[in-house]
Amino acid sequence: MRSSACTDLPNTYDIPGGHAEPKNVKEYTNENIVEEIISSTIAECLSETNVDRNTLLINSDFYIVIVMRSKRNYNRPVFEFCLRITMASDELQQCYNLQTQKEAYETTELKFWPIDKISDLLSPSNISISINPSCHAALTSYVCIFSPNLLE
Repeated sequence: MRSSACTDLPNTYDIPGGHAEPKNVKEYTNENIVEEIISSTIAECLSETNVDRNTLLINSDFYIVIVMRSKRNYNRPVFEFCLRITMASDELQQCYNLQTQKEAYETTELKFWPIDKISDLLSPSNISISINPSCHAALTSYVCIFSPNLLE
């Protein structure tokens, strides 16, 4: 969950990730821009969850799930990715609980839901959990792509 220290959409559930840093791009070529989007996403995931980069399955399991424009965030473009790791959820939780990550202040908890419960979580009737709009779109897209039978 995003902490109250976050300016954009505090106290909402979101997925780990970040935004590109244009100052990191030396020359604005398509390849360099795409590389910055991907590398900044990976860096933010690491700094928000405290996992080791070696646990990421970047070469084989890195998917773009959705591209959208967030009207709640000044029409900012949003790219959501699916990034897989070699760790089980309890191992990831242990890393996160150490709170030694660079951006530990940005989150208050790490939450895991079974894939078959995500459609319930995304239901319009579910008012008990506040989900960031881009997270909602990413989870909806993820379920449509990887488990479409859950939406029936």
